[in-house]
Amino acid sequence: PRPVPPAPAQRFVEPAARSRGITGPIEQNPFRWALPAAIALGVGAALWGLLAPREKVVALPAALPTPPPVAAPRLAPAPTVVATPAPAVAPMAAPVAQAIPSRLWISNDDARVTASGTVRDAATRTSILDALRTTFGADRLRADIAVDPNAAAAPWLGNIGGLIDRLKARGVNALFEGNSISIGGLGSADRDSLVAGLRGLAGPGVEFHSLADRVNDLAAGSLRQASASLAGLGAGYGVRDIAAALNHGIINFDTNSAVLPAGAATLLDAAAAKLKALSGAVIEVAGYTDSTGDAAANLRLSQERADAVRTRLLAAGVPASAIQARGYGSADPIASNERAEGRFRNRRIEYRVVQGG
Repeated sequence: PRPVPPAPAQRFVEPAARSRGITGPIEQNPFRWALPAAIALGVGAALWGLLAPREKVVALPAALPTPPPVAAPRLAPAPTVVATPAPAVAPMAAPVAQAIPSRLWISNDDARVTASGTVRDAATRTSILDALRTTFGADRLRADIAVDPNAAAAPWLGNIGGLIDRLKARGVNALFEGNSISIGGLGSADRDSLVAGLRGLAGPGVEFHSLADRVNDLAAGSLRQASASLAGLGAGYGVRDIAAALNHGIINFDTNSAVLPAGAATLLDAAAAKLKALSGAVIEVAGYTDSTGDAAANLRLSQERADAVRTRLLAAGVPASAIQARGYGSADPIASNERAEGRFRNRRIEYRVVQGG
């Protein structure tokens, strides 16, 4: 028998090959891609080794070299400066405070005693207040004693208790000031008797005066000032200038009196001469009293005093239409009525412009 030849190897043709016209047999080998893949990997690794950035390594020397020393620059010596001493300035002297006299007012009016003044220390103030309370009683007393280190010593302060004890008489007014004591509010005989008893207590060098004389001196001085102001008015003065000058003067009427003091007549006559030369000016004469006594009586008295001033101006030729008079009684005080000097200031005549410039 004839031997059977082996069967031919099975051929496999990919469908895609058939579509491209490839009909030849292709052997089926599972490792057919191994070599190309290995070659591709090797080429990629070589390229990465060439192209990948490498860290630059710099070798440092074992020790850094020491820089050579640099010589400091030589500076020129600074010029010698000789300081000129400033001229000596004498220290400013502290201002010297002006000394003022120690002062004490005492007014024993009716059922009330008022006192005011200025002394140099608190101990002196206390001794005066104690003497006032002992003599007049605390319930009757109204006192305002100030302390000022600039107040000078006064001889009457050495025996102030004994002096105050002599002022018990009703109506007595006393002013202790510097080296003088002035007594008022009494008749001449009673005043002389009181002064005789005070002399031995007041200390050496103390002078005694009448309080009325002191007040009259003050009023006379103010009238002289007012007259000088009127005389000094130049061309072009107005009614306000005349009123301002008149208000410098104090017309000191006697107690409960509306009789014009002789010293005031000269001032009013000079003012009338100025007023007559003005056209259309109107002045009000305002009369005031202190708060002592009955209010209705004070109002009436203030009107009478204002009328007395107006009457004198009319007599000197001022037209009646240019002068008005009105009494205000104790209204609008300009000082405390608790003090004798305050009441003196409140008993006043004022001049106000009603019309004109």
